[in-house]
Amino acid sequence: MSVMKPGFVRLAAALLFALGPAPAIAAPPDRSLEMLVEITDFTGLSMSPNGRYGVYRAERASVENNDYSSAWFAFRLGRDEPPRRIADGGAPLFSAGWPLGEWPRWAGDASSIYFRALIDGEVQVWRAALDGEARRITGDPADIRAFALLSGDVLAYETGPARAAIRRAEVEEYDAGIRIDETVPVGQGLFRSGLVHGRLATQRYLGDWMNVTTLLGDDATDLKILEPGKGAPRAANENEEAAFRRLIEGPALAGEDEAAPGRSARMHVMDDGRVAYLKDDKDKTTLRARRGDEIASETVCAAPACKKPVSWLAWRGARNEILFATKEYERGYAQTIYSWNVETNALREIRQAPGLLDSGRLAGRGPGCAVAEDFAVCIAADANTPPRIVEIDLETGAARIVAEPNAPLARALDRQAEFLRWKDGDGRDFTGYFIPAGGATPDTPAPLFITYYTCQGYLRGGFGDEWPLVHLAEAGVSTLCINMAPLDDKTGADGGSLVTREYDIALGAVKSAVDMLAPRGVDRERIGMGGFSFGASVVMWTAYHTDLLAAASLATPEISETYYWQRALMGETFKKTLAQVWGLGAPGETPGQWAKFSPSANLDRLRFPLLMQLSEQEYLVAAEYFAPLISSGAPTEVYVFPNEPHYKMQPRHRLAAYRRNLDWFRFWLVGEDAGAGVREAQFARWRAMRARLDKDSAPGGAKDASHQRNQD
Repeated sequence: MSVMKPGFVRLAAALLFALGPAPAIAAPPDRSLEMLVEITDFTGLSMSPNGRYGVYRAERASVENNDYSSAWFAFRLGRDEPPRRIADGGAPLFSAGWPLGEWPRWAGDASSIYFRALIDGEVQVWRAALDGEARRITGDPADIRAFALLSGDVLAYETGPARAAIRRAEVEEYDAGIRIDETVPVGQGLFRSGLVHGRLATQRYLGDWMNVTTLLGDDATDLKILEPGKGAPRAANENEEAAFRRLIEGPALAGEDEAAPGRSARMHVMDDGRVAYLKDDKDKTTLRARRGDEIASETVCAAPACKKPVSWLAWRGARNEILFATKEYERGYAQTIYSWNVETNALREIRQAPGLLDSGRLAGRGPGCAVAEDFAVCIAADANTPPRIVEIDLETGAARIVAEPNAPLARALDRQAEFLRWKDGDGRDFTGYFIPAGGATPDTPAPLFITYYTCQGYLRGGFGDEWPLVHLAEAGVSTLCINMAPLDDKTGADGGSLVTREYDIALGAVKSAVDMLAPRGVDRERIGMGGFSFGASVVMWTAYHTDLLAAASLATPEISETYYWQRALMGETFKKTLAQVWGLGAPGETPGQWAKFSPSANLDRLRFPLLMQLSEQEYLVAAEYFAPLISSGAPTEVYVFPNEPHYKMQPRHRLAAYRRNLDWFRFWLVGEDAGAGVREAQFARWRAMRARLDKDSAPGGAKDASHQRNQD
């Protein structure tokens, strides 16, 4: 699913992705918030088959236009030359609000790349020469779902129903009434409620969980062949279909009858039959190599580094070496690139990074760095460094910056995050990043904001991009991002649900972090939290089991009885997952378990300042608990962002969420608003909330009585 408003593709991408040095910026708070939203991200890292050139796609949001644009760049490997813009990349394609990423296919002579692009409301295949000439190759009435190059640069591409047919089906269903079945996302708008490929479209569930597609999206697909110089496309024959499937589905899993040449994060198959892969063996994953399906030729990497979690792997060109990157929790999931010589079984560290060396914002969401015989090209990012493109010499480990368009943002936000590692009372290790508020000391402690989930790459607004961590620290609120700890067992000691164990581990992380930071100038009485998805659940679990929170903010709703009934028609797969993870059946079947997790059963624990900034496709799940809270006069405020899925991605919505969260925690934890004339109505409401809260907290007030009941 892709979400964006129409008219988003701008051809002035060259200006957006200027790569030259920029002057230092002393940005006012709102402008630097915009810069955080408009950060340049990268995808599509690839090297030419001859090992001479690299390409990547740069993607950037625009708050002014509330849209995204992208551009393809090419550069010469091993040359200290700036990249050249070779094509408009269109708007990114999204799923649940996350950009999917696009990877190109190289022409046989390595002079150009083929890629999909969403331009003018159509997803078509384009070709861009490295000298900068780009043109559209297909003109299909349907969007291109996938494509591959067969021998001789023959283009094979797959389509679903035509765009016009989808629109007609939407209107016909609208006129006739929409029948509710297991495919309908109950709880969100039923007619054109989600943005797909730049337009509002009617959506349907696709598959076993919450993935969605357009109306008619699960209809049969067509595979077409476009031969150079032949004009109109034709239907694929049986052999072409088989070749296409092998190419787009990538390498087969180890042990299957055949492995298609190609690459994923877990497997790399070379044309000459060499196979590098990760194999899951019960409680461990091993890095292995072999030649084709020759099991007898299999070699297992026995070095200690190979026992760490591996993010990606790739053959080093024609050499009998495998490059791989580890993701190390003890270093905050930072990555190290190693080279494993399969013949000698020797291991060599190439480069250790303070953060990510991968192919996207998060490790594991792409095939990893692009690798050739002499170089690897990676997207590098860490807690204090926004994404940039680096080229790594595989002999020396030296890195050269290829592109750094986010340097002005790094200079505008110069407060540094500190890597922390600590233990809770059970001896469990945790890692995270701490940004202290200026002037905080044990004698003059500052409030602390905590978010829990993952802190990979550049911190931005925490996982979910809602809480501008550096801006909060500059406003007087120290911030801490905690990495989710890996589970070492499947259930709690009492045999409880998996998620209960995860919540309890997270709570131990939060409590032990406060204990650790209090002597460094953190005020235990002014602790705030914010969370997205699982991180939101950790916020609520903390509220249910402690009196720690002075204020909180949620980006997503929590599991509730409404959540169950909105999705119950999805069938047994949904119900089985609920039972396995939460130990939940239907509300009437497991009332005790529902009482543990549902906010509706814990309303008396939620009478602190609570902000909810929810997506329109999810917010009705929360009505059963936010409506009683607001009606009771609790300091609760709810905002809903139209046409948004799980992760909010419209630039103006992200800016609004940043700004409101900054205001919320500055108001409730520091006691300040944004100043005269700035969002006066908002702060007037919050001052009224604070007055009611102070009254309720006074001896004999409603909150004081509730607290006494909980203590009893």
